[in-house]
Amino acid sequence: VGFIQQIMVLLVLVGMGASGSTSITYLFGAFSAYLLAMFMPVSVWLLMNASHDELNPGFVGIFFMLTLWLVRHWSYHAVMESMKLRFRNVELLSQLATSNSELAEANQALLTQSNRDHLTQVANRRYFDDFLDREWRRANRGQHLIGLLMIDIDFFKGYNDTYGHQAGDKCLQQVVDGISHEVFRPGDLTARYGGEEFVVIMVNADAAACMATAKRICAAVREHPFEVNEM
Repeated sequence: VGFIQQIMVLLVLVGMGASGSTSITYLFGAFSAYLLAMFMPVSVWLLMNASHDELNPGFVGIFFMLTLWLVRHWSYHAVMESMKLRFRNVELLSQLATSNSELAEANQALLTQSNRDHLTQVANRRYFDDFLDREWRRANRGQHLIGLLMIDIDFFKGYNDTYGHQAGDKCLQQVVDGISHEVFRPGDLTARYGGEEFVVIMVNADAAACMATAKRICAAVREHPFEVNEM
């Protein structure tokens, strides 16, 4: 076999090796076996049959096989590191999104708690002031009515002094239960104005609707069985 034929065989072998190796580049064992099966037999045959006074194509084949193996080895590790970094970035982005969601929920919960009265769990005075301001402006723009009920518990100070603060707190909670049960329209607001005073804002409600609600609240509170544990 002449030198030209050997070079042609080697070029065909190199082309087949380079093109076929891309399909198994991520499988190290399969890649190594593929290179050995493709190059080693022909390279050994070329080494045994080449003339001593010519460049031996077998050495070129072995050199190319080693070079391709080393390049694949380095590129494999580079690709793996890149994929690890990409997966790590995705994981970090997922954790960041989860943290942001939890933070938003915590902020919303904190905002809700800051707008509520701790004892009765209805809106506090600050939220009532903001709500009334918004609804008042909206009523002016829309030219509709807005109702406001002012509720005060009679003789509460004497009750509180007689039965104690714990009984007084429980009394306030029970009164709020009666109010909230009768204020059921969407958009209306029940709030603690201060001490034993409560307010109800009724959006788009005329005097008759406000009076009817007030009577229902009075009846609900009057009929409520307040329990007192005397000391």
